[in-house]
Amino acid sequence: MFILSYASNLVITMKVTLDTNVILSAYFWQGDSYKVMQLIPYELNWYISPFILGECTRIMGNPDLKFSHKLKDAGKTLDDIVTDMTSKSTLVVPTMTIHAVAKDPSDDHIIECAYASQSDFLISKDYYLLNLKKYANIPILRPEWFLEEYAKKKQ
Repeated sequence: MFILSYASNLVITMKVTLDTNVILSAYFWQGDSYKVMQLIPYELNWYISPFILGECTRIMGNPDLKFSHKLKDAGKTLDDIVTDMTSKSTLVVPTMTIHAVAKDPSDDHIIECAYASQSDFLISKDYYLLNLKKYANIPILRPEWFLEEYAKKKQ
């Protein structure tokens, strides 16, 4: 379902769930994930679950990974990023357990968030999720593919 609201220009509001890899990429690099994040909250409604928030926090807080160094280089703390994430997103607590990704069951949590929020798109870079192509009529797209679809819908 797309919600069209009129202001000075046509604004398309879509509901999206972002996979952890897209979220982290958006905060630390300037690629397509970042471009998707720039559409929030003006043209996209972003939904996040406690699992996704926890996974992002765990990864960014792991001193063995590059994110702790990137936080320091940017003059940010983990709390700064988590606060920004929670201020831009809507928290959804999935009530249904989904078993769609046999090879990586942790990916099921991402689908649960998309399903519970009735997202229009699930945006991911994950191989197993992308191989599904969609779940319950929710397309699963890479950030660059989503941006192409978004551009078409704006025309």
